[in-house]
Amino acid sequence: MKVFDHNLIKKFKIPAKQVTTLDKDGLQKLINSMRENTLSRLRLKTAVICLISSGCRVSELLKLNISDVNLESGTARVVAKGGKMHTLIFNELAIAYIKKYLAMRIEYANKK
Repeated sequence: MKVFDHNLIKKFKIPAKQVTTLDKDGLQKLINSMRENTLSRLRLKTAVICLISSGCRVSELLKLNISDVNLESGTARVVAKGGKMHTLIFNELAIAYIKKYLAMRIEYANKK
């Protein structure tokens, strides 16, 4: 009985997916292209700026509550992957947009 040597078989490798990233100019163009004339557009622009600023996952950002964010220190507490608590750090632009969004949201709520 002939037995085939399994060490002679080349294993099939799935090539790693190429990830395309934006450089600093590309990120700036993205941010500048986003309008903020409605509450939902301002919310989207704020979310994009916060994602870029903190490097957090979209799911982490979407789970944030106002009580999780400390605007004075520019930080937020989130439950990260695996249920671990994690601190996000926002830059000044992100903090400014969070404040702008919250102010517009209050203004919008008062109109109704």
